Amino acid sequence: MAGPIQTLPQGLLGLLQLKSFGENPYDLLETVQPSVDLYRLWIERNAQDVQGLFGVASVNTAALVTGNHGTQNFGSAAQVTPSNEIWFVVYFTGTIQTIAAADTITGLQTGIFTSIPNGGVYLQSAPVSDVITARARSLATNPVAPFFVPPGSQFVVNVADILSVGGITVNLNLRAVRIPI
Repeated sequence: MAGPIQTLPQGLLGLLQLKSFGENPYDLLETVQPSVDLYRLWIERNAQDVQGLFGVASVNTAALVTGNHGTQNFGSAAQVTPSNEIWFVVYFTGTIQTIAAADTITGLQTGIFTSIPNGGVYLQSAPVSDVITARARSLATNPVAPFFVPPGSQFVVNVADILSVGGITVNLNLRAVRIPI
């Protein structure tokens, strides 16, 4: 005679044979209770853009010309995270709206400069380059994941090399959540 029909357990409760008549056992309610992750909704509701974070409509670098390589600040020294806040950055892009036909820029990266212990420049995005000189074009670089910014940090752009007579301006696009400390 054949043995009892075996079925594969459906989930943890089935594996532990704790499910009773389709209801979760009361002993496991705190640890197995279904939930909805509200993280993304909370982030989107509380994130602010450049206007809300810095109180200005836009933040840009100075017009970068040949020789302006290295780390460049976005805006003035006033564009720093306050000393009583940590920011959770969900969107951070350095964009160049128009690069003239004869200009080139290589190794454009966005990041932060911080003076916390062991501080310095921390680049968050992969380097992008534009060396096409036949036409006008745009360029953008952004980090691959959200990140935390400590108090007193400044947003920066790093440029490996630039060849421009008229100047190239990098714009800061940012959305971040202020977290008081």
